[in-house]
Amino acid sequence: MLKMHGFSARRGIDVLINKSLISISGDNHLEMHDLLQEMGQSIVHEQCTHNLGKRSRLWNAKDVYQVLKNRMGTTKLQAIHSDISTIPELQLNPDTFKNMHNLRLLKFSAQPNVDNKMHLPEGLESFPEELRYLYWERYPSESLPSEFSPHNLVELHMPNGKVKKLSHNGQFPNIEAIDLCWCTSLVQVPKSFMKNLDKLTRLELAGCSSLKASPELPRNLRQLDLSSCSQLTEVPDLSRCPNVEEIDLCRCTSLVQLPKSIFKNLDKLFRLQLAKCSSLKVCPELPRNI
Repeated sequence: MLKMHGFSARRGIDVLINKSLISISGDNHLEMHDLLQEMGQSIVHEQCTHNLGKRSRLWNAKDVYQVLKNRMGTTKLQAIHSDISTIPELQLNPDTFKNMHNLRLLKFSAQPNVDNKMHLPEGLESFPEELRYLYWERYPSESLPSEFSPHNLVELHMPNGKVKKLSHNGQFPNIEAIDLCWCTSLVQVPKSFMKNLDKLTRLELAGCSSLKASPELPRNLRQLDLSSCSQLTEVPDLSRCPNVEEIDLCRCTSLVQLPKSIFKNLDKLFRLQLAKCSSLKVCPELPRNI
């Protein structure tokens, strides 16, 4: 979020740590004391007590439901982060996000074994152009909105969604991470979509059981997860991706062989998983650094 506002993320985090406002855990996660978080939420709550859409941030599921249902979003809103498992059934309008021009973070998470409560019966016109981080668990549409201009998007997460084809007319010049894990209807990732994704370092497609082939991957990729892609019959030659560090192909039960030069130039590769690839008959020589 600091980088989104034009500040140096590393320097900003150091300042907050020095002021004892946040800390970094042993597993390298940012942590904040509950009381400090509650104080921040209270300040945001006081920004506008009568019009929820004029607050800068929304996290309470009931508030999020009211804003989306009644299309109360405004240019004041910068972040929505909520667990939508507890909200009533909600049919979103195509122009739900129309007035949220400054929305930078949108995260809808959901609890396991809870039916999806949010629906898009008429699709979605677009997401705000300022959006940097998009996380929508169980995304209820087969594709991204065609009018969405994703030039600012840095991370895209749609686990367990209904996405069928990852395609879009716009460019993703700043995308660094794509997560479509367990999108069981995903059948294709077109070559045209992956073109020019120069900043993409992480691609997670685990559990995409309808995916049969993976496209050519961008040069800067570091992490590739294709585990449990049970219909995947081929994987791309990764010799053009010298920065790859981790590859997970576990439970790719239809995978018969790997490209002969797949591990060529992968001097940074330190983690390779091929467990339960029951049909795999040919595997090239592994790099020495494994």
